[in-house]
Amino acid sequence: MLMIGLIRQLSDQPVALSPALSFFFCQGTDTKFNNATAVLRSLIWLLLLQQPYLISHLLQKHKESGRELFEDENAFYALSEAFRNMLKDPQLSPVYLAVDALDEDALVAVKKFPPGLSRVYGRIMDMIDGGGVGDPQVGYPQYCKNVLAAATLALRPLTLPELGVLADLPPDMPRTIVEDCGSFLTIKEETVYLIHQSAKDYLDGNYTSKLQPAGVAQGHADISRRSIDAMASILRHNIYDLDFGFISKDMSPPRLDPLAPIRYSCVFWADHLCSLNSDDSRFLGELTDDGKVFGFLKEYFLRWLEGLSLIGRLSSGLLSIRKILHAAQSQPDFNSHLLELLVDAEKFVFSHRSIIERAPLQAYGSALVFSPTLSEIRKRYWEERLSFIAMTAGIRDHWGAHRATLEGHGHPVTAVAFSPDGKTLASASNDKTVRLWEVATGAPRATLEGHGDPVSAVAFSPDGKTLASASNDNTVRLWEVATGTPRATLEGHGGWVATGAPRATLEGHGGSVSAVAFSRNGQCLETIRGLLSITGNSDASSSSGGQKPASSFLFVGDDWVTRNGKWVLWLPTDYRATCVAVHGQTLILGHASGQVTFFRFAFAE
Repeated sequence: MLMIGLIRQLSDQPVALSPALSFFFCQGTDTKFNNATAVLRSLIWLLLLQQPYLISHLLQKHKESGRELFEDENAFYALSEAFRNMLKDPQLSPVYLAVDALDEDALVAVKKFPPGLSRVYGRIMDMIDGGGVGDPQVGYPQYCKNVLAAATLALRPLTLPELGVLADLPPDMPRTIVEDCGSFLTIKEETVYLIHQSAKDYLDGNYTSKLQPAGVAQGHADISRRSIDAMASILRHNIYDLDFGFISKDMSPPRLDPLAPIRYSCVFWADHLCSLNSDDSRFLGELTDDGKVFGFLKEYFLRWLEGLSLIGRLSSGLLSIRKILHAAQSQPDFNSHLLELLVDAEKFVFSHRSIIERAPLQAYGSALVFSPTLSEIRKRYWEERLSFIAMTAGIRDHWGAHRATLEGHGHPVTAVAFSPDGKTLASASNDKTVRLWEVATGAPRATLEGHGDPVSAVAFSPDGKTLASASNDNTVRLWEVATGTPRATLEGHGGWVATGAPRATLEGHGGSVSAVAFSRNGQCLETIRGLLSITGNSDASSSSGGQKPASSFLFVGDDWVTRNGKWVLWLPTDYRATCVAVHGQTLILGHASGQVTFFRFAFAE
């Protein structure tokens, strides 16, 4: 309160009498407002509003890195350099920098409650128990406790609709109850936050005695159960009424977003479930064949993937499946049908992540159609396929060694390299970019732009912190892996950057070789067969021999089957055609492997 008073006093001074003011309030309970990067970001923003000419110290960095400059893990270092340069600028007018609550994560002494604060919180909880807070109706004290329990256990701040789900509240009550719990909670832009770190510390320390006698484990179990129930009641096929093709990057949800109450639930339900001990009866009960987890996945799995895709969190879904799978596999003699479903679900999402992420409805189209015929997910959900897909033939029976295809480059990929820890993959392309991928999920991490010509090679430093890329523009560029920001451009070559003189000829391949990599110890090279592939998007005629089926309805481009100019079914890399035949609503694709794939559609006239 003292800091707020000082800032208001300084802000009210006439401009001619007061230096510029840049301020920030840390919040220990919110990850967006409790770190050094957040402090710098706000101070710089307010400083630029008052002294706009200082923007010159940020422009080049922003040009090179885009929004990642402000958001990546190591954004602090890039921003601190720009901030120091601003403060050294000879034109800088006097400025006050005010930062509150730097002590919240520092010194041991200041972490203790102020004298008597714990008793104050305890008194408020006694009032809640006694009906002295808010509406005196029956059940209201329990609603308050549910809200405080959910806010305490949640893995991020909750919106009001999300809180209503996790606290099991009537639809019209979340805001009222949060306001009545104002000694613990506050609302900012429709999101609920614990008002202070001391409030969270009190609720954590007194959870069992004040909020839920069954303890924290029961709280996590309740959140997981309520999340599953809410998702089951809300998720539906094509919930946003979209077309079958790619969604726009700037797509906005409907004004009344049906996913709003369950956004948190879709992402974190499995985290709360797995917070229980593996020998907890509540945990084991949910993993049986008649438990909630199996019931949800066997009925709503594809709709859950659609929802995750629409909120941009499909990779979180993959990690959720793996967490539950790991928990199930850790149980001795666990022979549940759930285990079989989870194993297949992990392969389904990892294999088709790329298309479901960009075209959510292809979860019911391409992902189902091109999963192996014996896939548990395909068999269980085949009736939910897009209505115009009548039948298929020529699809493989089992999942192969090929795990996933990572798509995004606009031209052929020229080189790939794994980071030393195996967690990141770098790919270089003729589209003049380098892309970084998360190996565990196949999700794209960053696109590195700056080369003026195709990139021909990439390599990680031994510590994995720096990536080097070589290009036909006669340069080598160094990149910071954590942030994707450029560190240096090495110039001086008079031609393409390439390797030195040959030392030996290694023979044995039956076709062209496009990339090489050393083993981690640098002593050997290996031949690796298609476990992972990365492709670019080339012209439609490049893989179909330029043939256009003579049909007014169906056309096969490079990676899509279209009908009357609209995308209807995406073709994975393994199923892209070298030749096409169309007769009415029957489609046959021939492939370079010698395989033939057959489709019969049933579009309504």
